[in-house]
Amino acid sequence: MPLTERQAIRIILAGIRRDPMALLPYGDDAAAIPLGSGAAVLKVDMLVRATDAPRGMTLRQMAMKAVTSTVSDLAAKGVRPMGFLISLALPRGITSSQVRELALGLDEAAGLYGAYILGGDVNEGPDLIIDCAALAWADPGRLTPRNGARPGDIIATTGPYGNPPAALRLVQEQLMVELPDPVVEGLKRILYEPRAHLEEGVALAGIASASIDSSDGLAWSLHEIARMSRVKAVLTEIPISPEAIQFAEKTGIDPLNLALYGGEEYNLIATINAARWAEALDRVEAAGGTLHKIGYIAEGRGVYLEEQGEVRMIEPRGWEHLRSR
Repeated sequence: MPLTERQAIRIILAGIRRDPMALLPYGDDAAAIPLGSGAAVLKVDMLVRATDAPRGMTLRQMAMKAVTSTVSDLAAKGVRPMGFLISLALPRGITSSQVRELALGLDEAAGLYGAYILGGDVNEGPDLIIDCAALAWADPGRLTPRNGARPGDIIATTGPYGNPPAALRLVQEQLMVELPDPVVEGLKRILYEPRAHLEEGVALAGIASASIDSSDGLAWSLHEIARMSRVKAVLTEIPISPEAIQFAEKTGIDPLNLALYGGEEYNLIATINAARWAEALDRVEAAGGTLHKIGYIAEGRGVYLEEQGEVRMIEPRGWEHLRSR
């Protein structure tokens, strides 16, 4: 049977030596090592046009998404990027105007997050690949790992779910769905031009006990926090976007499935000690963001949904490369 992305990662992790000085666990959203009185935080993320760019996405938007994906993982650790290095694999036949469009998208996205493109590498490949590496600095005591959730913590997220997977079905499967133009535009905008919740992540640094970027899906991300923290995550509410609900009503798709298993939202999911919830809420609102309480952490293992007096298990599913869809 062909390997999936996560199986490949497990094989790689089993075959490499581990740095005993690492400040974040292997498999977290980013890596961190001591540097002087602080910590260097490192992150790399790759966009391959054939697998990561939905139908209709422009080169500028692809470049911006590559940077945003990288920043979103830094945001989950509570740190800001200082700069980016970009490696490009360009297919033969690409034009100068197309390369300029990529450069403009990279610079625009870096500027959105207060940093610069510092350099990189260009090579040839059969398809467009944008590999984005970011460097950040942090106070080691304020890094937010995936494995810090504790029983009694509140589970919170920085935004609603459902729009990107609904938009993906519209553009990839070219579904004919009668929806108002503003709804379609709203769905596509979040898919084509996602934004990292950087300010919210920085605001939660030193408060959140655990945090993860939700781009692989709400369900899978919660399973990662529960697995690495050795706890049980219980959802009591799932914020689903109004546009996703309208899409689900028109197509007969369960909106919960869109919200739980779709991915590409780039929200942050954080766990917060209940005694610090008001402080977390104030900090995120002061940063211009929102924080939705969606559940709690308990003793045990796995992820569950409490709904209308019943509790059901949530499967560990989400976006994954190398898996048949």
